[in-house]
Amino acid sequence: MTPLNWDGALRLTTALYYLPSGRTIQGRGITPDIELAPSKVSGDKKSEIDLPNSFKINNDTISQPSRHTLKESSCPVGGPDGKDRMLGCAVLFLKSGSESDFLYLIGSR
Repeated sequence: MTPLNWDGALRLTTALYYLPSGRTIQGRGITPDIELAPSKVSGDKKSEIDLPNSFKINNDTISQPSRHTLKESSCPVGGPDGKDRMLGCAVLFLKSGSESDFLYLIGSR
């Protein structure tokens, strides 16, 4: 814990992240079951492993591709302005109750 000049302190925690199976997800992340491909991509796509001084990982496990990839345009609109399709998809997923019901609802759109 490092005290700061004002009434506060800073605690820096560094850790590796593991799945219950014991496999680390450090530097590669988690492969989603359903991937939502955005209609517009802005900027360079960088990940944690691209940062200087990041933890080096053992590449013994290759990430698997997502089981389902959806286009953003297949999602309903949501959000306060009624233009956020990613939020609309997230809300529909939560309301549907299961992955299979969500995929059925998206497929019927």
